[in-house]
Amino acid sequence: MISFIVVAYNSERNIRACLNHLLLVNGLRHEIIVMDNNSADNTRRIIKDEFPAIRLIESEENRGFSHGVNEAAKRARGDLIFLVNPDTEMVTHELNGFLGMFPTNNVGVMGPKVVNPRDYSRQFSARSFPTLKAAVFNRDSILTKLIPNNRFSKGYLNPLINEDRLQTVDWVSGCAMIIRKDVFDLVGGFDEKFFVFYEDVDFCYRVKRAGYQVIYNPEIVVSHRIGISKTVPTAKINYERHRGMWIYYTKHFRRNGFLSVMVVLGIVLRFAMSSPRVLLKWIKDLIVKSG
Repeated sequence: MISFIVVAYNSERNIRACLNHLLLVNGLRHEIIVMDNNSADNTRRIIKDEFPAIRLIESEENRGFSHGVNEAAKRARGDLIFLVNPDTEMVTHELNGFLGMFPTNNVGVMGPKVVNPRDYSRQFSARSFPTLKAAVFNRDSILTKLIPNNRFSKGYLNPLINEDRLQTVDWVSGCAMIIRKDVFDLVGGFDEKFFVFYEDVDFCYRVKRAGYQVIYNPEIVVSHRIGISKTVPTAKINYERHRGMWIYYTKHFRRNGFLSVMVVLGIVLRFAMSSPRVLLKWIKDLIVKSG
């Protein structure tokens, strides 16, 4: 049995399509659990009125994505957990033939092929673990935008040998991630110090350290509207992204005083360079509202 877990927050625009596609999944027993992180919009009403058979967990506060996953996982009855964001849609609805490798190949985590909904081009959902170079050659860095095919950016963002081949990777995106429930419990679930962002990287790191494989499986396809970090670039979201970088660094890198200072300066500089986009959006929204 597989337990689909959707952690939702103000997801009224996408939740219907997400759940309708999950209801089309066939070939194996499954359940669908929605963990709502205290949405202020109509997310809960939509689920209660239109999807009464789906299990809804209602939190009275938003304690972050990691906490939401952990709470839903405690109630999951499946041997496998399939995390999907509310802004995803299952393209592959027949899953039974793809999940048999979990018990036989020491696989702890499997990531599907994640594609953009408009043209089905692949998103960078399977990557190498971040190094200090990744701070300079990440997806949003100036160097990556100016020289998109440089070997440092490509090595971090797109390490796949062949995007249509099953293969072992370092980590896969939490927007669509299949996890063995016993492995999830073994490593202690998601680290709730990560409110949102980098919790998936940290989780896969701990899974691999525990001796299990993380694999990319292109035969399972999920469409993903890149959501909260792009369409709602609030100051809090931007802060949490960079806070996650620091937490990951302090947790998994050997530190010294000089290096830590340089990492802090790098994160602060990256935050400062990305924050103008937040300010511009606020100004645009104010202009629109003022007529």
